[in-house]
Amino acid sequence: MQKLISLLQQNARLSNAQLAVMLGKTEEEVAADIRKLEEDGIIKGYSVILNEEAINKDMVTAIVELRVTPQRDCGFESIARTIMQYDEVESISLMAGAYDFAVTVKGANVKDVSLFVSQRLAPLGNVLSTATYFVLKKYKEMGKIVVDMSICKGCGYCVQFCPAHAIRIGDKRNTSGYGNHCAEPVEGAKCVGCAVCAIVCPDTAITVYKE
Repeated sequence: MQKLISLLQQNARLSNAQLAVMLGKTEEEVAADIRKLEEDGIIKGYSVILNEEAINKDMVTAIVELRVTPQRDCGFESIARTIMQYDEVESISLMAGAYDFAVTVKGANVKDVSLFVSQRLAPLGNVLSTATYFVLKKYKEMGKIVVDMSICKGCGYCVQFCPAHAIRIGDKRNTSGYGNHCAEPVEGAKCVGCAVCAIVCPDTAITVYKE
């Protein structure tokens, strides 16, 4: 079950037929496993990850540090539940160190985020102070594919299942004497770091690094 869960976490659009090939099961067995995961509440739903920068080029992201006073009965839980209800809040994490919460906030522009912090977050009863840092550029977000050509036998599973079409069978051959053409990253393609290629590789010849 754990491998099925991992595959669905990486790409929930994989069909039962594709999952069956990856897992060495029949489509009926895969369908039954997924149904059980849904009935047991392990799978609560399926979501879509959007490239918000492509949808709205003016969208800005900020990391807001909050220092708060924990409540006597429930500690940080109550204030965290309050903050997480706001649509502008993408994530909230309890931290150890100089501040208590790291809140990721998104808005249409810098003014909107600033107003949200000053009018919604800062006035909350338990908030002692805020510090806002706007994200100017993300340097490490996508993935990098590395293929071990001494192991890869060019089976093509990685090519078949890559959702971003970021890997192909290239011209270089296996260096251990098998003679097969090996997989290689597609130049210019944007690997999303899902690691499906590494998961389905029967020879564990692929490693995906988050950049």
